[in-house]
Amino acid sequence: MAANNSSTSMVKAGLALAGITCMILGPAARPALADTPVPPGGHIAAAIPDPASPVGVEAGFGSVWVANGPAGTIIRIDPASNQVVATIHAGRPVCCLAFGDGAVWAASLATDAVVRIDPAANSVVDAFPSGGLAPEGIAFADGFVWVANHHGNPTGSVAKIDPATDTVIDVIPVGAASFTGGPSALAAVPGSVWAGVPNQSALVRIDTATDAIAATIPVHGACGEVAAGSQQAWVSGGSPPGCSPGVSMVNPAATSLVTHLTAGGASSGNALGAGGFWFGADKSDLLNRVDTATDSVVGQLKLPGSPGSIATGFGSVWVANQTDSAILRVAPD
Repeated sequence: MAANNSSTSMVKAGLALAGITCMILGPAARPALADTPVPPGGHIAAAIPDPASPVGVEAGFGSVWVANGPAGTIIRIDPASNQVVATIHAGRPVCCLAFGDGAVWAASLATDAVVRIDPAANSVVDAFPSGGLAPEGIAFADGFVWVANHHGNPTGSVAKIDPATDTVIDVIPVGAASFTGGPSALAAVPGSVWAGVPNQSALVRIDTATDAIAATIPVHGACGEVAAGSQQAWVSGGSPPGCSPGVSMVNPAATSLVTHLTAGGASSGNALGAGGFWFGADKSDLLNRVDTATDSVVGQLKLPGSPGSIATGFGSVWVANQTDSAILRVAPD
């Protein structure tokens, strides 16, 4: 989800919101399905009620943080007690989260802004323009904040923000020449920011040293969350009309599509870590576990509701249960 987890080397970011239309391309790839029964791959260890509707989940600064979209709040969960220990009022809708330079960063699609939060005080310390329109995905990489502006004229963009001044220092046009459907979710690893771009149905890699697009890789839909590590980058196809079910994985070195998994249908959320790659199946209420050595589904856990944003941290997988407005803590088996 948008975001950058300062405690791990693998990050993911930002949940693409409903209403985005993806252009579906059909690149050749090795399809992979969960055709035979597989074990759950994990079990629900806790269900933490959220008083609002969880939109983005990330782990950082010793806590799990949840952005509650239109409610304009961010809750902070203590993984030691599985309890909400703070509620931060952002003063505007917030969708996606990232961590870096001693701060929590949140994107506000509705107000074209980025919100900066002090985790020591659990309070907002700044809010400033995102450098574009309708910011969704957000990540922290190589000393800077990166924000996906989903709308734009003539294209959407990824903005680079200096955390020393909270100002935009570069804007990189990303996506097709369309006001809508530009970059949505982001993930970052050293040297690269990955952006899912619905109107290109592609994963785009930005070189953080040059602020230039280094690769544009066609995938099977790119409306959902993005997860990246040194050897793999994943994107969920998403669930809005026009998006493609499942998840796609690319090889960063070869800049090519490697596999596409469709277990359970449409997928919005995903994350790397906690012993694998995890992705939700929105309509079938499944959490899929993938063995990253074989790129195959090795676990399917039935959830009590529809999974949204997903994060990993503290030895667990954290899933936004959009049906029951709760955060599910899943312990890998």
